[in-house]
Amino acid sequence: MVLDLDIPAPPTSEPARPTAWKTGRTRPQEPAVPVYRHFLTGGPGQFRLTGPSTAGLAAVSLMNAPLVRLLTGHVVSPVAAIALAISAAAVSLPLAALVTRWAGRASGLLAGYVALLGWVAFSCCTLPDQMFASGAAIAAILVFALAELSDRAATSPRALASVAFYFSASVAWSLAGPVLILPIAAVCLGTLLGTENSRGIRFFVSRAGLGILIATAATRAIASAAADFQPSFLGLGSTSGHSPSWLAAACLATGAIVTFVSLKSGHGASGLGRLLISWLLSPALLATLGIIPTATALAVTTPAWAAVTGIALTDLRRRFRARRASCRLA
Repeated sequence: MVLDLDIPAPPTSEPARPTAWKTGRTRPQEPAVPVYRHFLTGGPGQFRLTGPSTAGLAAVSLMNAPLVRLLTGHVVSPVAAIALAISAAAVSLPLAALVTRWAGRASGLLAGYVALLGWVAFSCCTLPDQMFASGAAIAAILVFALAELSDRAATSPRALASVAFYFSASVAWSLAGPVLILPIAAVCLGTLLGTENSRGIRFFVSRAGLGILIATAATRAIASAAADFQPSFLGLGSTSGHSPSWLAAACLATGAIVTFVSLKSGHGASGLGRLLISWLLSPALLATLGIIPTATALAVTTPAWAAVTGIALTDLRRRFRARRASCRLA
């Protein structure tokens, strides 16, 4: 005879784990931030780029950088023109998709076009291979963000995203050396620290991706030793090299002000806000300390400033329309 005793479980002092932990979800959930409530009135479609929007931004991205460089009198070879076009698309398109997932289509498209405008301006001041290296570093950061901060849309496959991340970082390493790996690592790890997502470290565990990065580093070292080739990456031609620069300190101070405003308004509480804070501060801090060149920090942080500008301009336009509508009703 078996007795079925309904004995209650002993009380425990351990707090209940959140639902995301129980279901095995590894990506941070977006908090309820009041500043994003006005975006919800547009429906879920406002957080996805449409086909015509993507095609239009892609067409402008692939044509503008080589065309503007030619119009300004710079001789561009076909290979350099292709590199400029690819780097412009790698910066503007993923950034627009990322900002759209968190702040709506209007902010995303505006951020993409602002980033493209800044990238075209940089293309007129520096060499195509240097721009392509910076674009590869930015693409690595954006791949990480799209895979780990994609709460508003379907999550990206972690394995494929990790390989794409390491491939982009390998391209940056092959063209500019390990100097661009430092801002990539600082931005990604700073984002994970800000979102308190320790499980996000698993994103970087990829045998194929690490193999690509190690092979690239070994190949570049062998080629440099054999040909006595030591390329440097000075971006905009900064003569300060690795010494601290007042421009880097100014960018760091401005980024700190933007961070304070973002946290005050509530934007900094979202996953995108944490990414932008890390993106604005980490490269500028590395450049201020003299660890990386100032021009490298300026090039890498261009999309972050574009995203902040796009979100701010969209918010200002919304407030202006709301104020004008209230004045008409009065």
